[in-house]
Amino acid sequence: MWIRLVNAYRWLHRRIAREEEDRWYDLFAIILNQNFDIIEKHLNYHGFYYNDLSVPYVNQLGTWRKRVGQDHQIHIRLYANRVTGHFELATEHPTDHLRGVDYRHLTREETHEIRGIFAELGM
Repeated sequence: MWIRLVNAYRWLHRRIAREEEDRWYDLFAIILNQNFDIIEKHLNYHGFYYNDLSVPYVNQLGTWRKRVGQDHQIHIRLYANRVTGHFELATEHPTDHLRGVDYRHLTREETHEIRGIFAELGM
């Protein structure tokens, strides 16, 4: 049943989502000079784990989330030349998550932390 719900969510998202993520959520530019596995291991080390419930946008290479407290997450997406992200209610609260409850841009401090993670990889 769970797989059917996830597939239905992904199908619906593809039907209503834009082809490309809005530049409004850009955090910073990068130069993609690392293997995807190295990037993922480094993100895991810093508490970001692959976000299986996220539906990819066009040209997106990957998506990760980091839990913040019990109910929230920082969600980042990696593209060949940029990183995007936002703060939101965790997907464990599906109805409120899809309604955009507690959705916001990342703070300067949150963005700085993520930029530092990628800078450690020379990106």
